[in-house]
Amino acid sequence: MLYFKKIFYTARVIKNIHIFLMDYLGMLEGEVAYAFYGGQQMAARGGTADCKEIAVVMSGYEYPLDILPVMTRPTIFDIGAHIGSFSLFALGTYPDAHVYSFEPSKDNFGYLKKNLKKNDIGWERCKAYNFALGDYHGSGILNVSGENDGYALASHNEHNFIQPCSVRTLADICKEHVISRIDILKVDVEGGEYDILQHEESFKLLQEKVRFLLLEHHYINSKKNVNWIKQRLKSSFDIIFERGDVIYWKNNIIM
Repeated sequence: MLYFKKIFYTARVIKNIHIFLMDYLGMLEGEVAYAFYGGQQMAARGGTADCKEIAVVMSGYEYPLDILPVMTRPTIFDIGAHIGSFSLFALGTYPDAHVYSFEPSKDNFGYLKKNLKKNDIGWERCKAYNFALGDYHGSGILNVSGENDGYALASHNEHNFIQPCSVRTLADICKEHVISRIDILKVDVEGGEYDILQHEESFKLLQEKVRFLLLEHHYINSKKNVNWIKQRLKSSFDIIFERGDVIYWKNNIIM
């Protein structure tokens, strides 16, 4: 039932749905061009996880923004931007938004930049950065052994299927850009959410400046799981939506 629901959502937004179906079935290789009824375009890598991410995000299934209040000129952070699906979806929903996109993978980031350019989205509307967000400022490594939508920061004692990357903290970024408020903070970092939430300065920023937190959670172990996240956030945020591994949190202080 869930599979058919996702296909229904996808068919409503992807203009060349036949391309998606062929890509989803593994029939395409190389670069694939997607067109959407909303006018957006996206380039993707055929035969990879790109098509699945495009489908669930651009359709509004994974991150339904229509349940949030109307916002004028919102500031939006897309942490774990992949190839730009959520950034484009957010800009389609809020055309006057200021978006900050963060993606540590070099290959994914290349497609993120390409997709912003394909849609004539310049630096003034979406600032894209090729680094990860975590609990320190410095160099890190990505585990790139799995699907390209599942890359995650790895420990430095891992040696196979890794890629060097830079790491910054959310607090650093907000100081650098003089961010006084984040209306929507979307986080999909394949388990790296625990590092962000454990970093005290970044957590304080979340409490004081983030209006809505859209968080995809991942089970790591008995100590790092959704129950830990709920305990961490419950004093400052209320859950307003939950589906699958995505939870929407509303700051109970900021209006």
